[in-house]
Amino acid sequence: MIPLGLFKSFVFTGGNVATFLLYAAMYGVVFFLPQFLQISDADPLIAGLKILPWTGTLVIVAPFAGKAVDVFGEKLIAIWGLILQGVGYLLIAILVRENSSYSLMILPLIISGVGLSMAGPSLQKAVLGSVDSVDIGKASGIYNVFRLFGGAVGTTISVIVFYRFGSIKSVDLFTNGFRSIMISAATISILGVIFVLRFRGIKEKI
Repeated sequence: MIPLGLFKSFVFTGGNVATFLLYAAMYGVVFFLPQFLQISDADPLIAGLKILPWTGTLVIVAPFAGKAVDVFGEKLIAIWGLILQGVGYLLIAILVRENSSYSLMILPLIISGVGLSMAGPSLQKAVLGSVDSVDIGKASGIYNVFRLFGGAVGTTISVIVFYRFGSIKSVDLFTNGFRSIMISAATISILGVIFVLRFRGIKEKI
C-alpha cells in the first residue's frame, strides 16, 4: 500500500511529478531517436554510438551534479537541469531536417544529456530528503514508480505525436514526426520546472 500521507509534503509530491515529466520526455526521445538515426542511413551499431554524446554525459556529469546539489541545493540544480533538457530537445527540433548532418545534433544532445544528469539526481535527493528516515524506503519505491510510469506514458505520447504529425512512409514524413516529438518532449520538460519552482523548502518534512 502506498502511504498517502507522504504526499502532504509538496516537495515530495512536486518532486515526484517533476520526475514523472523528466523521464516522460526522455523515454519518448529514447524510443524514436535511434530509429531516426537509422532512417538517416546509420546501421543499428552506428546509431547507438551516435547517441553517446547524450547518454555519455550521465556518466561524466552526474557525479559533479551530485556535488553541485550539496552546494547550491536541489531546487536550483533541478530547475536548470529540466531547462537544459528542454532546450536541447528544442534545438534538435529546430536544426534537424531531412538529410541534415548529424553534426548539428551533437551539441543539443550534450545539452539535453547534461540537463538529465543534473535534474535526475537532484529530484531524487529532494524527494527522499523530504521524508523522515523511517519512510525513505517507501519514498524510494514511490519515486521509482513515478519514474517508470513517466517513461511508459512518455513513450505512448511520443507514438501518438509521431503518427499525428509524421509517418513511416518516407524520410521526410518521418523527420516531421520526429521533430514534433522533440517539441513535445521539450514542452514536457519545461512543465516540470513549474513544479520545482513551487518547492517552498527543500528540507520540508511531513
